[in-house]
Amino acid sequence: MLVELARRQGLLTKDCEIKMVKRPRDPESALIADFLKLYDWLVDNACKLASADRISDVVSEDTAYRLYVQLLNKEAYRAFRRSLYAGLEVPRWGRVLLLGAGLIEPANFVEAAQMLGVRPDFAVQEVDREICEELMRLSSSYNYTVYCGYDIGESFDGVVVQNVLHWAEDPQRVLIEARRLGRRMLCSQGVIEGASVGFL
Repeated sequence: MLVELARRQGLLTKDCEIKMVKRPRDPESALIADFLKLYDWLVDNACKLASADRISDVVSEDTAYRLYVQLLNKEAYRAFRRSLYAGLEVPRWGRVLLLGAGLIEPANFVEAAQMLGVRPDFAVQEVDREICEELMRLSSSYNYTVYCGYDIGESFDGVVVQNVLHWAEDPQRVLIEARRLGRRMLCSQGVIEGASVGFL
């Protein structure tokens, strides 16, 4: 689909090379620049995947997860998260909960706090047992509290829901819980199931 869209818009040249087009804002903010780098990488790799000799409509769950992890580990995405947190000054909100944190989020949050010159006060929550155990192992390095599961017995000045909704069986419940736990909420969603590539 991405290949066909690129062809129709005259952006696809050959071998999945995408013509650069003028960005809507010049100069653009660091936040938008980081997001567009991520999006360019995503489109380029989707194009290469779609142009492969053999391709099926559905990839295995293991393959999908591996590609997702590659995306999350791209420097452009890490830079995007740092810019998002620093740009909105989330580390200055007070005590913050990273809901569905994963393994990369805490480090990016600490880096954003350092960009702002503040010492972060935050906790992380995760439902995956293996990820939770790894977060507990890393917690002493970044000085955060870990909540495994949904039993969180405190409230926060802010809650971050970063790229979590597409994993949740009940995304609405996640948002309701986030609003219950925090006075403020940041919801950033890069991939939404059933909606192609979206951003919220």
